[in-house]
Amino acid sequence: MNVLLELKTIQNDSLDPCYHLAVEEYLLHHLKPGTCLLYLWQSENAVVIGRNQNPWRECRPALLERENTKMVRRPSGGGTVYHDKGNLNFSFIMDRDFYDRDRQLKVILRAVRSFGIDASVNSRYDLIAKGKKFSGSAHRFKKKNALHHGTLLLTVDKENLSRYLKPSPHAIHGISTTSFRSEVINLTEMTLPISINSLKQAILIAFQEEYQTMASPLDLNSDIDREVLPNFIKDFTTWDWHYGRTPSFRMVCEIPLKNRPQQLTFFVKEGRVEDLRSEPFSQMDRTAQHLADTLLGVRFRQPDLQERLKNNEFGQLDPMLVNFLIQWINENHI
Repeated sequence: MNVLLELKTIQNDSLDPCYHLAVEEYLLHHLKPGTCLLYLWQSENAVVIGRNQNPWRECRPALLERENTKMVRRPSGGGTVYHDKGNLNFSFIMDRDFYDRDRQLKVILRAVRSFGIDASVNSRYDLIAKGKKFSGSAHRFKKKNALHHGTLLLTVDKENLSRYLKPSPHAIHGISTTSFRSEVINLTEMTLPISINSLKQAILIAFQEEYQTMASPLDLNSDIDREVLPNFIKDFTTWDWHYGRTPSFRMVCEIPLKNRPQQLTFFVKEGRVEDLRSEPFSQMDRTAQHLADTLLGVRFRQPDLQERLKNNEFGQLDPMLVNFLIQWINENHI
C-alpha cells in the first residue's frame, strides 16, 4: 500500500469540455504515486456520452449542431449527461490504491449537506434529494491510477436537457450502452441560491476534512508537460472520436409505399454508412442497392447524407424517395 503523500486541486476558467476531458486523461496517465487530486470545472453547453454509447440513440446530433451545442464522448463508461454553465463537474483522480467510491461520494455529500439539503446515495450510486437525481458519476481505471468524475446540477436548463437527450423514435439496434433515464432536480430548487463558487469552496473544505490533509493547487503550467498535453486535447476534438467510435448499429426507416410498407435499414459502422437493405424483399431491393451505392462511406450525419442524396451522382433514385429520406433525416435530427 502506497503512502498518501498529498492532496492536490485544480480549478481553471476554461469552458471547453474537450479540454477538461483531455486534462483528466493526461492526469490519469501521469499523476504521481500517492496523490489524490480534486478537479472542479465547468463546461459550455454540451452533451457528454459514455465510452460505449451511441449518440444517435442517446440524443439528437443535428439539433445539437444547429444550436452550437457540442456532442462529446468521454473515455469512462456510464450514461449520457447534459452540461451547461449551471452545472459543476467534479473529478477525483488518484493513486488506485486509494480509490474508494463511497469515500469520494461522501466528500460531495458533505458539501451539499452543508447547504441544508437532505441528500443521499441511491442504489445506482447517483446522488439524490427529494427522490430526484442531482448528480451522476462514472469511473475509469488504469494500471496505477483511477478516475471518478461526475456532475452536479445547480441551475441547469432542464428544458434543453430534455430536448437534447431525446433520441429518435425510430428503431435503433446495436450493442451500445443505453442510459438509465431519471427525473432530475437542481440544487437551487431545494435551498437558498447556491453559487458555483460557494459550492466549489464547500467541496474543497469537505475534501480536506475527509482526507485530513491540506490541499495545494496543481499548477497546470509547471506540473503538466505542455508538449504532451496537446496530443491528448487533439484526440478529444475529432469527429472520429465523438461519433466514429460508436459501436456498429442499424437504424430502420419505414417507407410508406402504396402496396405495403417497406423497411429500409441503414447499417452504420464507425459512424459511416456501411450498407442499406430493404425488408421485405421486393421491388425496393434495387432501390436499396442504388441508395447503398450512393451513400456508402458517408458519415451518418444530416448535412453529409443530404448533400449526397441531393447530388444523386448515380441518377437512379426516385426524386420522391429522395425527398422522403431527406425529410426523415431532418425529423430524426441525425
